[in-house]
Amino acid sequence: MLDGATSVSLDLLMAVVAVLIPVGAGFVALWFRIDNRFAQQREEREALFAEERAERKVLDDKLDDLRDRMNREFVSHNTLQRTEDRLIVAIEKLDNRLAEVVGKVDSAMTAIAARFGGGE
Repeated sequence: MLDGATSVSLDLLMAVVAVLIPVGAGFVALWFRIDNRFAQQREEREALFAEERAERKVLDDKLDDLRDRMNREFVSHNTLQRTEDRLIVAIEKLDNRLAEVVGKVDSAMTAIAARFGGGE
């Protein structure tokens, strides 16, 4: 019923289909394996990033604590140093003023003593 040319074409078509189906299935299987591998690598990468973010947060918190401690201790130290310097300057001024007052009182007492004859 089928002539020779149609029979050869049908045989050729069957051979091509018989080869293409396993090759196509192989490509599909390869595609799924590659896709699964990419998905696995993506999950591993995201896990590493999450781990690094957690470690970075811990380090950032520790750095913030250290900064707060440094600010409390060293700013306080600097503030105390400035306060001490101002107190020293104020005490020196007070010493000079007291010396002036004592000098004036001494002069006044000497003048009073001379006026009332206390110099005899």
